[in-house]
This record gives sequence, structure tokens and C-alpha cells, in this order.
Amino acid sequence: MPHYWVVDPVEREFTFWRWTPEGYQPGQLEVDGCYRGVEHLSFSPEIFWLSFDEQVSPYNPTLSAFTSEPQVRQWELRREPGAELG
Repeated sequence: MPHYWVVDPVEREFTFWRWTPEGYQPGQLEVDGCYRGVEHLSFSPEIFWLSFDEQVSPYNPTLSAFTSEPQVRQWELRREPGAELG
């Protein structure tokens, strides 16, 4: 698996990992707060978590947490079942 993301919904944190010949290496957010470790993909954790605050903030989800350059392959976003945290 070339990219591995760990999501902690309790702490509202993402940990990004990418595979290299030396093994998995941690990915970092860029100065604008976006992660761009996957080619043609930009991800904003800040915008992602805002969508969970709809009930307590006036956030209007007009910005996408994910953006990508046009390409032949379609991205698929899905929730996978997993162990509950906390």
C-alpha cells in the first residue's frame, strides 16, 4: 500500500505515511496546512474537520477538503468499518 493514513476522530488528527524503499515514512503538512503527499491530490484536514462542526458553527461547506488535478482515474472516498476510538 503506497499511502497509509491514520485518522483519530477523538483528537481530530491525521497521520500520513507513504511507502519508500526504506519503509514507511511520515508525511508532513505544507505551510498552508494541506497534505500533498499523493500525486495530484491536495487534502486539508482543517476543512475536513469543519464539516463535523456544522451543528456548533456557521460553517457552510462550500470548500472541498479534497482537491485533485484532472486525471483519467476517478478518486473514491469511502468510510471503512473499524474499531471505535475512545
